[in-house]
Amino acid sequence: MQDYLIKLTPLEPYFFGGEQNFAYGQVSREVKQSYFIKSLNTPSQTTLLGALRYAVLAVENALITDYKSAEQKETANRLVGEKSFSFSEKRNYGAIDSISPLFIIDGDDYYVPTPMNHKASESCYAPLNIGACGKVRMSSGNGLYAEDYSAKEGCGGGWTKLDGSLEILKDEEIFSSIVKVGINAHRTDGKLDNKESYFKKEYKNLEKGSFAFFAKTEPSVGDKLCDGITVFLGQNKSAFKLCAEKRSNDLFDKIASAFSGKSNISFCYAAGDCYIENTPADMFIAQSQLFRHLTTNSDSRFYYRINKSENLYRLIKAGAVFYTESDEFVQNENCIKAGMNTLVHIGGKK
Repeated sequence: MQDYLIKLTPLEPYFFGGEQNFAYGQVSREVKQSYFIKSLNTPSQTTLLGALRYAVLAVENALITDYKSAEQKETANRLVGEKSFSFSEKRNYGAIDSISPLFIIDGDDYYVPTPMNHKASESCYAPLNIGACGKVRMSSGNGLYAEDYSAKEGCGGGWTKLDGSLEILKDEEIFSSIVKVGINAHRTDGKLDNKESYFKKEYKNLEKGSFAFFAKTEPSVGDKLCDGITVFLGQNKSAFKLCAEKRSNDLFDKIASAFSGKSNISFCYAAGDCYIENTPADMFIAQSQLFRHLTTNSDSRFYYRINKSENLYRLIKAGAVFYTESDEFVQNENCIKAGMNTLVHIGGKK
């Protein structure tokens, strides 16, 4: 297997839906639809994995055109695996071994989600000072707390440049928004004169750099991606340029080097989103989000091949920090393959 840097550059405004979204595919649950929905700023890790799987099939001229063809299915399964991502069922993605968490690359500069122990009032990474409860006995955990946390100022936010400056760019400095109005006949049984058929969607533009992640793939496949290919992602199948470059995965080394020695004690940084079934007892600073990934199957009927999972998951967002020595609570092979559940140890001041 060979490491490749994968860049995803939007060619037009894009829309990545979260849990607040319009119905997609076969939906058996009743969901109250909103007339105004907003795109997420970044694609999910499962979207990145799906884009790479599609690109591999495309460069190998192995896209399935006939779902009744056993030969086409067998070739696709060999290249990218039979099934899409799952939190619980073991998966194999053929020529793709794994991918890294998402980051933003601009020239030679890497930007990652700001650690959530950062004082939001500061323009460069400035971690909270962590103290111990001292004589107060704790029933569980390590008894740590943030001495200088201010609820008014908050913490975390934006994207941090992985260099000596640790400059933080706010979301609005990287992403811009475009609101579009449309008509959805499916929501009103074809009655287009009904006011409920109108909706608004807030699309996003990436104003700086490209989305990026590292992928470990078979060289015979990865080398073909170096010429670049157009993939279509998101709810409205927006166009992205996907291009690969042979480069060793130095993301985690850059993260550790940039953040180490800044906090008064060591911690673990979540480089990507995390799915945690057993929350650690020790102190952590995190935000969560609801997540429902797409599922695929080999049904010959197009409308039923791609659907949203019936299971709703709560993920810890990238940038979370855990003041713990053990990483057992994030050990999930499926998630790690998809660039989730990856912690980077950050050393404290000596």
